[in-house]
Amino acid sequence: MLPPQVSMPTTPPGITTTTSLWNWQRAVSTTSPAAVSVNPPEKRKIKRASSISSKKAGYTVIQSRSDFEKLVPPADKVVVINPVLDAEAAMPYAIDRGAEEFSLAELTRKGIELLDNPNGFFIQVEGGKIDWACHANDLRAAIGDILDFEQAVAEAVKFYEKHPEETLIVVTADHGNGGLSLGYVLTGYNLYPRRLDHQKVSYEVFEKKVKEYFEKTPAEKRSLEDFWPVIQEHFGLLWLSAEEKAKLEEAAKEHAEA
Repeated sequence: MLPPQVSMPTTPPGITTTTSLWNWQRAVSTTSPAAVSVNPPEKRKIKRASSISSKKAGYTVIQSRSDFEKLVPPADKVVVINPVLDAEAAMPYAIDRGAEEFSLAELTRKGIELLDNPNGFFIQVEGGKIDWACHANDLRAAIGDILDFEQAVAEAVKFYEKHPEETLIVVTADHGNGGLSLGYVLTGYNLYPRRLDHQKVSYEVFEKKVKEYFEKTPAEKRSLEDFWPVIQEHFGLLWLSAEEKAKLEEAAKEHAEA
């Protein structure tokens, strides 16, 4: 429901929220750009500092599914922080989401439930990691987050169907993203999307697996064959031509020497 004017409450110190009650996609965003790329201990500090500053500003801080499900109106000032944050202090990709984490659709549904009132409200929901997945050429992660965003829009549409005369839904992108190719001339522009079914994690999680392998395995024992079971588990690569295998082995060798 759209009011004549949208009044946004005061944001807690050190936190930027994308709606009056919720910081949807990034879960926690600090005022310092340098603080965005963080390791796990620093992420915990961000979550803890954000919780403290939010509570001081009179916000209820939610960081678990059990507390999230207990939220009911009236709840004037709420900050929800996803139980798990990625390396950029953002919600993980949909493909990597655990059972205790929140989907964008769940956050949207709960936000509408808490914000709905006779005077109307404004809500902004962002599927921000679609962009990141496209930058990384991770088509499977991008598709997963696009579908996740679609489900969030569906929650807004449900509200619209109850209030069609006073609800406006605008869906847009903040910018385009080039570089991600959907097919090319040598394949006749065929996509073979079913092959993506074998991918079980995003590039972010897989990078962690590679890093763990390099940290735990002495340099003289590292090899593509040794790491291959991890690749098979997460990407389902079972059959390779001799040329493809040679390229992977060469890339692994170059990475090991770097």
